Amino acid sequence: MIISNKNKFIILKNPKTAGISLHKSYISEISFEHTSNRFRDLLKFFNDKNIQFNIPYAGIHYGNYQYYVDFYNKISKFPYMENICDSNILDYDCYVVIRNPIDRLHSVCRHIKSKQPGKGLLHLLFENEFKVDNFSSDIESLWDSFSFDDIALKLISCQNVDPRLGLLKRPQSYYCTNTKVIKLDYSNLQKEVDNLCSKYNIPLGTLPRLNTEQHRYTDNFSEKVINQIKKVYADDFQIYNSIRS
Repeated sequence: MIISNKNKFIILKNPKTAGISLHKSYISEISFEHTSNRFRDLLKFFNDKNIQFNIPYAGIHYGNYQYYVDFYNKISKFPYMENICDSNILDYDCYVVIRNPIDRLHSVCRHIKSKQPGKGLLHLLFENEFKVDNFSSDIESLWDSFSFDDIALKLISCQNVDPRLGLLKRPQSYYCTNTKVIKLDYSNLQKEVDNLCSKYNIPLGTLPRLNTEQHRYTDNFSEKVINQIKKVYADDFQIYNSIRS
């Protein structure tokens, strides 16, 4: 999540939609403040003092609009926190980048698959499969045996997962529950950011492209899995298609 107190807007961080590129971009250096880290530190400080806000610590980087409104409203009640934002966060514009749901889930699966064997997200996702006798001697073979289809189906079907996996499988509609949120098209992100910069008089530049590899989900997902993704993320497709029409 990025907040610009100067320009009074928020960019929510939707996983696997160029969030890191935005954080590392020229606009970040010029105008943006990476206040999700500050919010995270504040939340930890209050938790250490046994002041409970009932706000999940794990979501501090990936909350929706209401998450940050609730967070702001609660911490701003403390006298030394009144100026956490220059004005009420309710007055800020709010943006989120939306990506083709199949393409996004494919990126999530690549992210899960790329971690080192024996640890990380794949191990968490297939925890029961890894709980076999003497698997360690053949862990790489077991690791490689999971296809993109396996990962996608497991991820979208399981209910109780580690919070890190929960963030990755979360529907993008979560970020669009408030009508205030302005949706940006991932497939045309440079133009979207140029428009945003023009609106707030921020100098234009080129977004860094951190992932230069080209991967097509049609190379790794079967038609069966694609149809299942369309079913599970039907609301996301409706949102994505609405911003591209």
